[in-house]
Amino acid sequence: MLALMQGITSQDTTGPHGVPQSPPSDFSDAVFARQLKAVRLAAGLTQQELAERMASTGNKIHRSTIGKIESGDRPVTIGEAVQFAGILGVPLAELITDPASGEHAYRALVDAQIAVRSLQHEAAERYKQLEEAQILYDNTVVMLKAAQQRLAELRFERADRIAELGGEVSWAAGKDDQ
Repeated sequence: MLALMQGITSQDTTGPHGVPQSPPSDFSDAVFARQLKAVRLAAGLTQQELAERMASTGNKIHRSTIGKIESGDRPVTIGEAVQFAGILGVPLAELITDPASGEHAYRALVDAQIAVRSLQHEAAERYKQLEEAQILYDNTVVMLKAAQQRLAELRFERADRIAELGGEVSWAAGKDDQ
């Protein structure tokens, strides 16, 4: 199972024949800047409204910062890019590819990579939950066996005590007949 999880969490950064992949030349802050502005305008949002929505997700960005991002004067972090995509309701790939460049295949590739990485993360989390559940189950089985052992000991002690007093025990009814 560990080998499976290692395969799940590895990230493929190589292309055919082990040659490292690099993004197309239009993958830049300038492309992101143009796309962010275009998608924001298409969504009918002002820079202020976008800034307020970012703030509501916990990322306080001022309107002027969005202006700097859209003009290419300030790069964005990956976290900011993901939040922008989420707020604008578009795949992240739409913000990082230039539709005029004809990179539809690249967009599909990026979307697929994002989906794979997301599922890798989810699988790793589910595996961790599975391991935790197994530990809890094993602990419960140990406690159950100990409780069963204690119950057997108490029944034995009870039978001995009743025998000392000269009574009989009816195990089927769970009562002692005296």
